[in-house]
Amino acid sequence: MHNFYNAVKSIYGPISHRITPLKTADGLKVLKDQNSILERWAEHFNTLLNQDSDADYTILNELPEFPPIDNLSQPPTFLEVLSAVRSLKCNKSPGSDNIPAELLKQGGYLCTRTLHHYITKAWADESIPQQWRDASIVTIYKNKGDRAICDNHRGISLLAVAGKVLAKVMLQRLINNITESMLPESQCGFRKNRSTVDMVFTTRQLQEKCREQHKDLFMAFVDLSKAFDTVQRDLLWEVLLRFGCPTKFVSILRQFHDGMTARVTIGGQQSSPFPVRTAVRQGCVLAPVLFNIFLICVTQLLHKEIQDNSGVTVVYRLDGNLFNIRTLQSTTKLHRVRILELQYADDCALVSHSPQGLQSVLDAAVRAYSRMGLTINTAKTVVICQWSANIPPAPPIFYAVDEKLSIVPSFKYLGSIISENNSIDNEIQNRIKQASAAFGRLRRRVFQNKNLHLNTKICVYQAVCITTLLYSCEAWVTYSRHIKSLEHFHICCLQRILGITWCDRVPHTEILRRTGCKSIEATITQHQLRWLGHVIRMSYNRLPRRVLYGQLQLGQRSAGGQKKRFKDQMKTRGAK
Repeated sequence: MHNFYNAVKSIYGPISHRITPLKTADGLKVLKDQNSILERWAEHFNTLLNQDSDADYTILNELPEFPPIDNLSQPPTFLEVLSAVRSLKCNKSPGSDNIPAELLKQGGYLCTRTLHHYITKAWADESIPQQWRDASIVTIYKNKGDRAICDNHRGISLLAVAGKVLAKVMLQRLINNITESMLPESQCGFRKNRSTVDMVFTTRQLQEKCREQHKDLFMAFVDLSKAFDTVQRDLLWEVLLRFGCPTKFVSILRQFHDGMTARVTIGGQQSSPFPVRTAVRQGCVLAPVLFNIFLICVTQLLHKEIQDNSGVTVVYRLDGNLFNIRTLQSTTKLHRVRILELQYADDCALVSHSPQGLQSVLDAAVRAYSRMGLTINTAKTVVICQWSANIPPAPPIFYAVDEKLSIVPSFKYLGSIISENNSIDNEIQNRIKQASAAFGRLRRRVFQNKNLHLNTKICVYQAVCITTLLYSCEAWVTYSRHIKSLEHFHICCLQRILGITWCDRVPHTEILRRTGCKSIEATITQHQLRWLGHVIRMSYNRLPRRVLYGQLQLGQRSAGGQKKRFKDQMKTRGAK
C-alpha cells in the first residue's frame, strides 16, 4: 500500500523544493534570501513555542483526583520495547542522530536488547539523553492562506528514533490506564476505532432529528489558535498527576520536554538552536494523547458549569428495533444523554436548541479554554442556525471573548459541509469538485497513458477519485438528484478512462461491465450498510449509536409522512 501511494505521488509530478519567500513579522517586507528566510522561521517558532503562561492553576482544585497507578512507574519490560520497535513506521525522516527506524527494526535481538538496556537505565536515573529531547523542525503548508505568512504553515518535529521507542512504551501505558477510561465519548480524535465520520454522522443525525421533531438547532464551530503549540507544560504535568500518573512517570515525561532545544531545517540548512518551553511536540507519538488529556479538563469544566437545559438532550433505548419508534414511547426503559459538544482533537462543535442556550455554552467554553491557557480564534469561529419555522426570525447575535461571531449558511466541519437546512446539496457539489481535481491531476499521466493496463487505471481511480468523491457518504441521506449528479461524474470519468465519448452510444451498464466498477448508488449502499452494522455493534456508551437509536427529549413530529431520514434510507436499501 505504501508503495502504491508513493507511485501515485510520483505520478502527480515532481515535488518542488523551491524555498518559499516569507514575509517579515510585521508583513511589510518579503524575504527571499535563504539565510534571511531561515532566521525568520527560527524567529517565528522561537516566539510561538515560548509563550508566557496565562493559565489558571486553581483549576486543578476543581478536577477529580485519582490515586496513583503504580504499574505506570514500573521499568519498561523487554517485551514492551520489542513491541514498540516493531510498531515503528518505516520510510520516515530520522532525527538529528540520522538513525532510521529501519535500522532498529532490522537490528535483531541484540540491537533491541541493547536499546532496552539504555531505556531502563534512563528510566532508573530519570534522565534521558539530550539527543532524545532535541528536535529538528520542518514546515508543512496548511493548503490555505498566503504561503508567505508563517502562521499558514505547521511545524513538525523530527525526533530521534530511539527516543520514540521509549515514547511509544509510555504512550501505550497512558492509553491502557488513563485515556480510554477518562476521555469523554464526545472526543473521537486520535482514538482507536474512531474517525471523523463518527462526529460527522452524529452532527447530521442531530440536524435530522431536530428537523423531524420541529426543534431549532444552533451550532458553534470553535477554532482554537495554535492549540498544540500553546499547551502550558507545567499545567499539563499537574493534570497528569491529578489523573493518577505517578511522580516518576511524569518526571520521565518531563525529561522529553524540559531543556529541549530545536532547530529549523530549510533547504538542507539548519538555524541556530533555540529553547522550547511550551507546547507538546508535534511529531512525537505522545503529543496527540497528551493534548487529549489536556482537553479532558475543558470538557469536565464545561459540563460542570452548564447546569441548565442548554445543549441537546436525546432519549434512547438500545434493546428495541431500530426502525420501530414506538419503543421510544416507554417511560421506564429510556436512557438520556445531554450533548453539549462534539470534538475531534481541537475541532469542536457546540450545540443547543436556543440562542440563549448556545450563548451560555459558548461563554462556559471560552472560560474553560481561557483557564487552561488556550485561546479561541473568533475570526474563524462561526455559528449555523437551523430553524424549525418555515420563515426564520431575525438572526440572533452571538459573542465569544466580547467579539461578535459570524453566522454562516454552511461550514466545512471535519472535511464535510454542514448546511443550515440539513441538505447535502453543497456537500455533493464539493465532493464532485474535489474528485474532479484529483482526476484531472492524474488524467494525462495515468488515465490517458496507453502504456498502462486498464486494471491499473481503475485501481488508481477507485483508490484516489472514488475515495475522495464518497468521503463521509456513510452519513448522507441521498435523493435521486444527488445520485444522478454523482453517477454522471462517475460515468464521465470511466468514459475518459476507456477513451470513448457519448457519440459512441455505449450504455452505462456496458461501461460499468468493461471497467468492473459498481454504480455509485451501489457503492454508497455498500458503505452505508457496512457503517450501519458498525454503529449497531458499537458499545452502549458510544454517541453515534445512542443518537441513531434515539430521539429528542422534547419536540413533536408532524402528522403523516416525514421527510426522508437515515433510518428510512437504510430500511429501503436493506430490503433491496
